[in-house]
Amino acid sequence: MLLHDSDLKRTAGLERNALEMDSRELSEIAVNEEERFHKRFTDVGIPTLAQATSLLEANPVATAFIELRRASLRAFGHEVFVRRVTDILKPVARQCVITSSDFTAVHHVRQVSSYRVGWILPEYTRLSALKCEALGPDYLFCDRQLLGVRERLQLFLDICGAVQYAHQNLVVHRDLKPANILVTLEGTPKLLDFGIAKLLDAGEAAAAMALTRMNDRLLTPEYASPEQILGRPVTTASDVYALGVVLYELLTGLRPYVVPG
Repeated sequence: MLLHDSDLKRTAGLERNALEMDSRELSEIAVNEEERFHKRFTDVGIPTLAQATSLLEANPVATAFIELRRASLRAFGHEVFVRRVTDILKPVARQCVITSSDFTAVHHVRQVSSYRVGWILPEYTRLSALKCEALGPDYLFCDRQLLGVRERLQLFLDICGAVQYAHQNLVVHRDLKPANILVTLEGTPKLLDFGIAKLLDAGEAAAAMALTRMNDRLLTPEYASPEQILGRPVTTASDVYALGVVLYELLTGLRPYVVPG
């Protein structure tokens, strides 16, 4: 079942815990938040993860963030719960990001599957920064700073400055994406993973070798420029394209397009 809280008081007006009820009992409950919405949604029941999977199959451009709640992890155990969720979502795995505030759960998902993952933090500390570097989540959620549009744009300008420095030293990153940008506790962005970076050369022979092909797995399709996807020579413009995708996601929380699986 998909519920934000196991306590049904707010959503259904019941002094019950969803984790102590069976599927038949839960299927008969309306979670219409009557106190908030009055009688508008009296026929809305608790959706199942299988229903959500069907909905995603019908909307292939949609992305779903599925949170593994601590209460459920405690009730069912990390391995069992993770396995059940990932099995049900398997038909739409490409559209899903599995998130949790429980580091062990996120790490387990990363270890046993190819799902994108997100780690939810109450605050960003030096310890969590080290854990994040080891985990390498696709998304990191932390609202402690609550950055507005102006602050996000300033952060992006700082990222551009770091990319410009690399370009001035004839280095093209070739894999710019949020997971490869670390923001320090002081708010300074650092570019990570120069593993596929290309050292530019003025000669045409070197430029002809600057190819990044899909089947080499040396790029992230969601952020790769058209010339990278097509296997054509890569220039600084490739990084500029990726920066545009990052900016779009930074301001909207979404990617500008979905790459077919």
